[in-house]
Amino acid sequence: MRNVRCAVLLVSTLFASPAFSQTESVPFETARHIVRTRCAICHTAIPQEDGLNAASQPPKGIKFDTTGDIQKWALQILEQAVRLKRMPPDNATHMSDEERNLLRTWIDAGARVP
Repeated sequence: MRNVRCAVLLVSTLFASPAFSQTESVPFETARHIVRTRCAICHTAIPQEDGLNAASQPPKGIKFDTTGDIQKWALQILEQAVRLKRMPPDNATHMSDEERNLLRTWIDAGARVP
């Protein structure tokens, strides 16, 4: 019985420690930088100089101009940019797998903003 208690205590201690955390913390500023750099070139109400948003309308009405916009569309970011990798189209802005994983971590932790 003592061995079982020790094993339970050991396992619970390991999984409670920061080194074994299921989700690491990604600050909103990191997520915002990725979204602004990789997504907002098209998903903005303000036309971009290079013409990617020449119609002055963000695709599907999704824009990332404000903190609230990014948080509001977090689940779409997760689905389209992280899981399916459909966004950006043809990876036009060169979003890395590391950036996609940082977005996943931020969203999985609740897509918190300051």
